[in-house]
Amino acid sequence: LQDPVRATLRKQFEKSVQLLHDGADSYLHRAFGLGVHPPGSERESQLLVQIAFVGQNWLMGLQHELNNDALSEDEFSKACSLVIAVLEAAGRVDWAFLLGEQFERLPDLARLCDAHDRDRVSEYLARYPGFNSVLMGHYLKENKPALVLEMPAEAAVQQLLDPYAQLAWVKDLELQRYAEASRVLGQLAAAETHSVRSQRTLLSIALLSAASCIGPADPLPDTIQGGLELIEYQDEAMKLQQNVTSADQLTDGPPLGPAAVVRTLADYAHTVAHFRDALEACRFVPPQNVPECVVHV
Repeated sequence: LQDPVRATLRKQFEKSVQLLHDGADSYLHRAFGLGVHPPGSERESQLLVQIAFVGQNWLMGLQHELNNDALSEDEFSKACSLVIAVLEAAGRVDWAFLLGEQFERLPDLARLCDAHDRDRVSEYLARYPGFNSVLMGHYLKENKPALVLEMPAEAAVQQLLDPYAQLAWVKDLELQRYAEASRVLGQLAAAETHSVRSQRTLLSIALLSAASCIGPADPLPDTIQGGLELIEYQDEAMKLQQNVTSADQLTDGPPLGPAAVVRTLADYAHTVAHFRDALEACRFVPPQNVPECVVHV
């Protein structure tokens, strides 16, 4: 399409939308406080068809410009979102979905699915590479990540969760994939740097998950058990440092590394039992990293 034709299509689209605002008692003009004709009137139907037809052709022209590097992706995205939003607001969500599919506007399709038809999610996850990250981005932006956990247990939904381990383990537990849940929880616990309480919670659930998928005589994972034991030593060290008698009185803080736990226990030790704890905690520290204050004890 040549530039004058595209300009004409855009003007026609804008004019049709304005006529719909002014002459149809639809969602669109209720939102704008306008309208005199009853909903579903012949005039409204004609305008909606005109909007869809002109909008589609206008976008096809813009897509041609985009493919020839004469238009930016951002400008094209804004135009697509405008046409789709107009059709959605006018009550033609089906046409909005069709345009979103035709031009593969994944952010608009994610928003439409969330607002109108979540049953389409599995279909779009299978059809469009990258839709999982776009949809999850939408859910996170709208503060709705829990919606993913309410979806049916399908492979496509698990694909949606794969990049988000902090949610994926919940679905793993629901599907009784205890070994995978334990593995992911262990990784999350190892990556936790802000809260030792959060780390303890993650490791505790990981331990329960691991126990659910092994036999009574099988050993539990050393990394998980060891992590929980190290936290117990950290609690003892922090009680000495903060001068409190109960772990419940401790101020939450970042997890300490094994060497820091040993050093704190030794530095604040008041009794032989405290030094014994420091020595026992050394098993989590590589020999070359054992603090000198313990080596000389």
